[in-house]
Amino acid sequence: MKMQKRRNHRRIHSPPVRFGSLSLYSVPPPLYSILASCIRKEKCVFGSYLHAIRFPLRAQEQAYSSLLGRSPLMVGLTKRSRFSCLYPLPLLGIRFLICKFVCIRSGYGSGVKGGGAAYSAWHKWSWKGGSNPAVAAEGEGGWIGDAAVAWEAGKPLVIEEIEVAPPQANEVRLKILFTSLCHTDVYFWEAKGQTPLFPRIFGHEAGGIVESVGEGVTDLKPGDHVLPVFTGECKECDHCKSEESNMCDLLRINTDRGVMLNDGKSRFSINGQPIYHFVGTSTFSEYTVVHVDCVAKINPTAPLGKVCVLSCGISTGLGATLNVAKPRKGSSVAIFGLGAVVAVSCLASSKMKGTYAKKFGVTEFVNPRDYDKPVQEVIVEMTDGGVDRSVECTGSINAMISAFECVHDGWGVAVLVGVPNKDDAFRTHPINVLNEKTLKGTFFGNYKPRSDLPEVVEMYIKKELELEKFITHEVPFSEINKAFEYMLKGEGLRCIIRMTA
Repeated sequence: MKMQKRRNHRRIHSPPVRFGSLSLYSVPPPLYSILASCIRKEKCVFGSYLHAIRFPLRAQEQAYSSLLGRSPLMVGLTKRSRFSCLYPLPLLGIRFLICKFVCIRSGYGSGVKGGGAAYSAWHKWSWKGGSNPAVAAEGEGGWIGDAAVAWEAGKPLVIEEIEVAPPQANEVRLKILFTSLCHTDVYFWEAKGQTPLFPRIFGHEAGGIVESVGEGVTDLKPGDHVLPVFTGECKECDHCKSEESNMCDLLRINTDRGVMLNDGKSRFSINGQPIYHFVGTSTFSEYTVVHVDCVAKINPTAPLGKVCVLSCGISTGLGATLNVAKPRKGSSVAIFGLGAVVAVSCLASSKMKGTYAKKFGVTEFVNPRDYDKPVQEVIVEMTDGGVDRSVECTGSINAMISAFECVHDGWGVAVLVGVPNKDDAFRTHPINVLNEKTLKGTFFGNYKPRSDLPEVVEMYIKKELELEKFITHEVPFSEINKAFEYMLKGEGLRCIIRMTA
């Protein structure tokens, strides 16, 4: 697939001019000394005639936050872990403002008490009609960034400049640093899912950093390292309070919803045209807005380029095996597709995946195309009555039926993980149920995203998980369509997409 890229008009900032620890962006030279003196001495400047000056949100994230806004006037300061900045106090609510710029020691940095209050105050002082995306009033302005937009089903994604609105109550805006392609993205991109919605921004496996937070968000702050997840954990519904379920009543996965839960609107737009969200994450974008309860805060030492795959596929396969199938030591396990971590027998139609399977300790690899009988019959014969556990990871309805019918009667358990086509129907003879075969399903491996996912990340840090074996390709964001090609051809397991150069 050939990558396409469209460009919408936006003003480009000139390169920053360094002034000691101060970074000045396109500020008229006469103001250099005034601004520098003001910030360094933490005094006030009154009666300054400036139009929409913009500031970075966080010193530690200056590499990307310095691109805030679209005004030609911008000033940013890095001062160790603390951060001094100028806050606009408008005297007139009009576009060309006569402002008092008060220099405030905000302390908006790592572990600095009071930073959140300063940020909230900045929100309250932002003026109607202002274009600063980080502090704009509700419905006003937004980040300008790149996103891979799917305009039509099955057509190559197009890199577009989009506007990402500020987070509303109980929402966070994330800077995505790494994302990866999951089969579920391809499945809905091909419009095989429940409701095809286009144009849409896909992606749900990712790692990033909190860029800004909406009203009511207390558990996360800008700079936190996080994994967005397609299902949530409100911690208040019956499912969240139960130790047996992760199916949050409020934030359960909904593939039909292409908008935010708060107001039924999208946070993405191109020249005013809304772009649909995907499962509440939409990580094929430099910036995305996610419900706070669908975000897992993780150990900042974990490499986001590796642990990003834990926000869906790998955790789903791991949890389906350990939390749902629960094989005992010495059990025989059949994995349909290559999506789980622990396997004894792996079944897939791709010979290349057979090679990958052996890296995970698989002892037998079965290609259904090599036999003239149903694969479940082959497995029953190979294992003298059926396997103890099976996990289906492909979404193929025939594979689901085979996974159930190949388990041993009396104690066999089959776990369904893959997402079927919208018109598929599961059909099997009732005798299979009467013979005490058990069928289970799972979303996200029964992991509660906020409570459990950080612990899965710790498993990787402790070298209990080998994520590197799953990562077979890596491409820059500009070549995201290559990831689709690898997936469609069966040439790999996970392709990491670098969002920054």
